[in-house]
Amino acid sequence: MKYKLLPILLLALQPVIIAQQFTTVAVVDISKIFTFFYRETAELREVEEKEKKFSQELEVLRNRSSDLQRKRFEEQQAGNRSEVARLDAEIKRITEYSQSLNAQYKNEINEAQKKLLSDDFYRNLQESIRVVSEQNGYTLVLRKDTAGLQWWSAQVDISDLIVKHLVENRQRAQNSNSFDDSSN
Repeated sequence: MKYKLLPILLLALQPVIIAQQFTTVAVVDISKIFTFFYRETAELREVEEKEKKFSQELEVLRNRSSDLQRKRFEEQQAGNRSEVARLDAEIKRITEYSQSLNAQYKNEINEAQKKLLSDDFYRNLQESIRVVSEQNGYTLVLRKDTAGLQWWSAQVDISDLIVKHLVENRQRAQNSNSFDDSSN
């Protein structure tokens, strides 16, 4: 009789046994890692400088267009049709140039971001997540931006550990490259 209950008992405890395998859960913030890893690179500074430059240029054009719109309204109120037509042409030219500049801006920024988001970075990131998780005994790692993830303790956020691992790998790679270069 005792042995007949054993399979039933094991079946009943199976969810508890399986659930215990997932008790070490970690959370990772990919955007935090990306920001840290690239914050001091020339490529990121280039993207930020381009964004700032284009933003300033577009602001100047918006201000110029607003000034012309006000002048157009004043000239229209005064009944000066030829000046209204000239201002309409100028406003149209600025609008088209703004659109062209905006398209150029988006293309250049997208190209610069593509350089940053290389496949190598993601491969290194995945490998670092795996290594850090295995070293720290995590059996499940969730992205912070995962749908349905409502709350977690800061103790399970392994983002800083992954950043540290990525930085160490980068330093090792740079050191081995400089060693290879000096031996030639």
